[in-house]
Amino acid sequence: DAYDAKQLSLQTPFLTKDHIEYLKRSVQTELVSNGVFVSEVNISVSKTLDLIQSEDTYSFATLDVSGGVVTLFISEAFLRQLDKLPSDEKEYMLLQLAKHETSEYIALSSGSVSDYAEFHKRLEKDLGQKRLTDFAKSVVPDVLRMKNCILNVVDVLNNLQISSVSSSAQISTKDMDNVRNDVNAGLLYWTEILAHTLNGDIVLVFDGRQGLKEIPNEMFKDVLFLVSVLNDTEKSALFKIFETASRKNENFRTKDGVLKLLENYVDTDSAEYKLISEFISYIYSDTSLRDNLVETAAETLSADLYVETGSDNLHYLLASA
Repeated sequence: DAYDAKQLSLQTPFLTKDHIEYLKRSVQTELVSNGVFVSEVNISVSKTLDLIQSEDTYSFATLDVSGGVVTLFISEAFLRQLDKLPSDEKEYMLLQLAKHETSEYIALSSGSVSDYAEFHKRLEKDLGQKRLTDFAKSVVPDVLRMKNCILNVVDVLNNLQISSVSSSAQISTKDMDNVRNDVNAGLLYWTEILAHTLNGDIVLVFDGRQGLKEIPNEMFKDVLFLVSVLNDTEKSALFKIFETASRKNENFRTKDGVLKLLENYVDTDSAEYKLISEFISYIYSDTSLRDNLVETAAETLSADLYVETGSDNLHYLLASA
C-alpha cells in the first residue's frame, strides 16, 4: 500500500525531491544524535486509509527502524491536505512530522515514556509540535469524508455490471481492491465508464436495472467531493480520457457536446443529470485544456480510440468504425 516518494515526485507535486532530501536529513540527524545506528533512510508514501478510523483514532505517519534501515511512511491523504498550505508552511509541517515520528521512536525505545499517551502529553509544551497536531486534528474530518466517499464509490462500482454493445469493445475487469485506498484510480475508472457509456460503447446495469440513471445519486455526490481533492496532474488525467474519446466522437470536444450526449441517458430535469453535468463541467473547466482538446481532436478524429490510464487491469480497446 506504499510507494517510493522519489517515483511519486515525478508524477505529482505531493513531495518534491527537495522535500525528500530534507526529510531524510532531518530523520537521520535526529536518530544518529540520539545514538541510533542509521545506514539508510527512505521516505515512502502510503495510500492506505486503514489507520484513519475516527476523529479520535488516526495516524498520518509512522517510522520503521530495522537493522539500520529507516523508513518514514507518510499518508498520502495527509499530504493532500498539506498541499492546501503555502509552500513554506507545508515544508515546516513536513519537518515537524519527521521530528514527531523520530522523537516518538526515541522516547518509546529508550523507555523515557511508557506509552503513546505520555509521549503526546509531553509534546504540549512544544509549539511546533502543537501546530502540527492541531493541523492534523483539523483535517481529520475531511480525510474521513474522503475515505467514506471512496468506499461508497467502490461499493457501487463493485456492483456495476458492464456489457459491451458490440464485439469490438473489449473491457477487462477492474480489481477493486487496488482502488479502495486510491482516490485517483477510482475516479479514473468512473470517468472511463462514463465516457464509454455516453459514447454508446457499453451498457450499465445496477441492481438489476439498466441505465446510467439507475446508479444511486449518492455515488454521484461522492464523486463530486472526491474530484475536489485532486491535484492538477490528476485533474488533467480525467480530462485526457474525454480528450481521447473526442477522436471517435466529436461531441467530446466541448462540454456542451458531452451534455447533449448525457441527455440521451438521463432526464434533464433529474437530480442525476444535475450531478453528472457538474462532474462533466468540472472536467471541462480548465480553459487551456479545453482549447488543447479542440486542436487535438481536429487532428486525430479518425484515429482508433485507445484508452489506458495506468490504473491496474483497466483497458478499453475500441476499433473505430
